[in-house]
Amino acid sequence: MLCLILPLWCGCSSDLVDTDMSKSVSTRGDYSGTPIMVKAIVNGVKSYDGGETTRSVNTKETLVVPLNKDYDTGFDMAMTIEAIPSAQTRANVILANTYFRIVAYKNNAISVSNYAGQGDFMTDADGNAVAVTGHELFLPEGEYTFFCYSFGLETLPDFDASSISMAIGNDTDFMVYKSNVNVTPDSGTTGIFTLKNILFVRQCSRMQIIVSTDGFGNNKINACAATLSNLNDNTVNYDLTASALSNMGTSGSFDFTWDVSELGDTIAKSNTAFLLPATERSFSIQFTELTFGVEDLKGATFTVLPQALVPGRDYRITMAISRNYIPVGGYKWAKGNLYKTPEGEYHIEAHQQDYHDGTENGTYFGWNTLEITDGACNEGAGIYSYSTDPCSKLAPEGTWRTPSRTEASELVAENYKWDDTLLGAWMGTDDNKVFLPAVGFRSNNGISKGGVVGLKKYAYYSLRDYSTGYNHCLMVLQNGPNWMSRLQRTNGTPIRCVKVQ
Repeated sequence: MLCLILPLWCGCSSDLVDTDMSKSVSTRGDYSGTPIMVKAIVNGVKSYDGGETTRSVNTKETLVVPLNKDYDTGFDMAMTIEAIPSAQTRANVILANTYFRIVAYKNNAISVSNYAGQGDFMTDADGNAVAVTGHELFLPEGEYTFFCYSFGLETLPDFDASSISMAIGNDTDFMVYKSNVNVTPDSGTTGIFTLKNILFVRQCSRMQIIVSTDGFGNNKINACAATLSNLNDNTVNYDLTASALSNMGTSGSFDFTWDVSELGDTIAKSNTAFLLPATERSFSIQFTELTFGVEDLKGATFTVLPQALVPGRDYRITMAISRNYIPVGGYKWAKGNLYKTPEGEYHIEAHQQDYHDGTENGTYFGWNTLEITDGACNEGAGIYSYSTDPCSKLAPEGTWRTPSRTEASELVAENYKWDDTLLGAWMGTDDNKVFLPAVGFRSNNGISKGGVVGLKKYAYYSLRDYSTGYNHCLMVLQNGPNWMSRLQRTNGTPIRCVKVQ
């Protein structure tokens, strides 16, 4: 190696250095002397480690919405966004078949005036790095800051040394490594310096969207394409002195596509995209194409629960399309209890055993009222009104209602069984089973106002039938069903909605 390099340097005139290596050799500042060739050894790149969602550590949250908010298609979309733990948590991954660049700044300070040169390198399948012919980096001895970066590709865009920032966009695996180094010949060599232990750090997140149509007939996915919006800006300027990319922008979007090989089945996975990091926010998904069976949802838009996109982590959005009811006892029952959000939206729980027990106790409603506030109820002489039925506000409006005594009696007549493990009651057969969790009721007796009574012991569920006096009709479930019980209207109870038929 030494015999090959020394004759090359000895035979090079100053003109050759100025022309062939003008991008690689420092001609500024105090440093002078024989140029030293820079080599590199790459340890790899920090793997995507999954991490946690910012809403709740080690959990994922699902939002269920109708496929179409204007009319009842018979289907729901259950959306989940989650951070995916990697099998290689905290491991370093080989950087294979990838180009990277080393930009050198003298005096251990990154600035335009301190620019000293740049060199391009590439790795083989095993991650071993070699300099790109004609783009080697030569530097005189001295103190430098090395800024190393890659886009995870087999190409590198030109670097403009007149600036210490670069534009970074989506769909690039942008990664960096910085180090202050003393460039001197390696021990036992002449004219070679090796930058060792390069460990790149990923600056972007990675995202995939999965669409699922399991659980009902005529459900093969034939076409799919979607746009994810409210991302960071499409292009962000990265300052070479910064520790990370800015994550504050909100104007960006990215088009996800599905390979034809992913279509024709009930589960379709999109291409995996690199996205610029983003602060916690809700994302919007619009399907520019989505057909399954005879359904065409082109143009349908959905809001995804808030989530931050943390650099170096994998995320997955699952869009699960399913039948939006459970047929039991001749009626179509909701697949979860009703709840109201602090923003005033009405939703069905993602799972039958779920309930909301926040500061406003969104699971508990006074009789025939749209409110979840303590003590609210319909005081109209026991007269039920559909306009104040909270089930009626589920999108698409007019599809659901609070069940009646007749509907409740038909439900509990279908193989009623109390579950001591899940704490609630099952009704139905085979795959069509309704489960009503024992979440008690919210008391309003003036003593324990706002407290929940009977949690994990009894299942109290409101019915729409009116009663005389200041009571309302409800269904109480425990070891055996009672669908003709009564309770004061101001006490809040959960509701399992039934479809208007």
